[in-house]
Amino acid sequence: MRREDRGHRLGLRVKLENLRMLQRHSPETPRIYTYNAASNAHMLAVNTRLGFRPTGRLGELQKKAG
Repeated sequence: MRREDRGHRLGLRVKLENLRMLQRHSPETPRIYTYNAASNAHMLAVNTRLGFRPTGRLGELQKKAG
């Protein structure tokens, strides 16, 4: 995101619109999962504000082959 676009709640607005579209097009969807890096405090706050709650953690490891 461009620095000048920060602070306008764009992440919240985009996520909220996506949830609204899902509700309109697939109202039978029983559950929604979202994933974020633990270091992304802003998006974690957006998720909390929208009612998402942590259900688990996912770890990812890498190793260079060879």
